[in-house]
Amino acid sequence: MWCIDYSLAEINEAVKLKAIKHKGEEIDLTGIVNEAVNNYSSTFKATIKSKMKDYLARVDKVIIAGGLAHLLKDADNMPKNIIYSKSAEFANTKGYFIIAGGVL
Repeated sequence: MWCIDYSLAEINEAVKLKAIKHKGEEIDLTGIVNEAVNNYSSTFKATIKSKMKDYLARVDKVIIAGGLAHLLKDADNMPKNIIYSKSAEFANTKGYFIIAGGVL
């Protein structure tokens, strides 16, 4: 097993492509990435359903946005009032920009 320090940008790209290059050889990360996404999704859904149960019962909508929202948009068995942002990347920044009077 080898250990290399990759930049955050390189790791992000590897997760998107489910592969990384090492010494010119492409290494398949499909299994690792899929397992990580499934674990994250399961934990996220369980947390929403348990810790936010009462809150979800009282509100019309909860918008899930942010860098990992795209991993959860196909999450099944979730309450109907949960909406996944179509343009999740930089959602907080976009929101602050609009609140400050900017136009996207």
